Amino acid sequence: MEALAEVFDLVEVSPAYPCRGASLNVRAYVQVRLKSPEK
Repeated sequence: MEALAEVFDLVEVSPAYPCRGASLNVRAYVQVRLKSPEK
């Protein structure tokens, strides 16, 4: 999320959900906006 926040404005981030099956990974849903250009 930190890397995404460097490029985008994070509007909404869901909780982490476990992936299906035997996977140890998790997934999250993120709504972003492009950051305004810095002047």
